[in-house]
Amino acid sequence: MDRSLKYTTVNKQKGGILLPRTSGSRKKKEIAKKIKKWLAEEGFQASKVQDTNTDFHFQIQNPNMSIIIDKRKIDCVTLVTYMGFPEIDQRMLSYLSKEGKKFFWNLEYALNQLNVMYNIHPSIEKVERIDITKIIYFDGLTKHTFFSSLFDIQRGMHCVNIQYQWLNEQGFQ
Repeated sequence: MDRSLKYTTVNKQKGGILLPRTSGSRKKKEIAKKIKKWLAEEGFQASKVQDTNTDFHFQIQNPNMSIIIDKRKIDCVTLVTYMGFPEIDQRMLSYLSKEGKKFFWNLEYALNQLNVMYNIHPSIEKVERIDITKIIYFDGLTKHTFFSSLFDIQRGMHCVNIQYQWLNEQGFQ
């Protein structure tokens, strides 16, 4: 019996069997190791980010994205990226005409089709950045679901860029 592990008794009616308990932090470490391995296998460079709110936080480039296992969450991985807007564009976005507001409607429609979560910070009236997020729960985490989610977010960011270019061509009207 490994004394570094905690054990739980199963099947007490038949004398009981001691089985090791896997702590949440141990599971999170296993998941983080698995994700880092998958990223390396697919040619992504993952660098660790020091963050007191997370158990694990990796940053990758191309696409620029954070992969987070949050301390406050029990069993999920969050993938997140964002697009920030220059201050001059933030002002322009806040004064869009009704026609220009199609930027947000089209963007929301496209992102909903991709099944990603998004957040406009701090509000639609004063846009500073747009976050795109996807959560994968540990019980559904496979290499396939991980990379499908990563590419969904990448496509979401592409939608933001396309809509932003369209708006620039319209002259921010």
